Amino acid sequence: PDFGSEMAIDALVQMLMIDLGRVLRAAVQGEAGQGGLAPWQLARIDEALRASDGAWPTTEELAALCGISRSHLSRSFAATTGSPLSSHAAAIRLERAQDQIRAGTLPMNRIAETLGFATASAFSAAFRRSTGQTPREFRQGFN
Repeated sequence: PDFGSEMAIDALVQMLMIDLGRVLRAAVQGEAGQGGLAPWQLARIDEALRASDGAWPTTEELAALCGISRSHLSRSFAATTGSPLSSHAAAIRLERAQDQIRAGTLPMNRIAETLGFATASAFSAAFRRSTGQTPREFRQGFN
């Protein structure tokens, strides 16, 4: 209620508005500049890769889940995670293969089919490239 208090409040409000504008502008520019994916989009991709049974999801299908184009998905995924989508998918595929082999309940050809490999030998070759062991050698290490 003193002299100048109204002017001080107006100046404070103006400074707050300027700072808020700077923060919002930085947030918008940061999202647009990085071209990254939102957390919900990353979660959908992971869910689709982990839930696949048989046919492995294509980049086109994953992009459709995220509501973006295939090329935008590839660029944005790399910008967000620092690695290509294909590497991430291969890592999840290998993780799922190892989990299924450890469980020991499915034959190798069924594991290969579940993970979307055309044949058990294609699965075995991919597994060996990734781990240095065949799936059977890996399974024997857990028995």
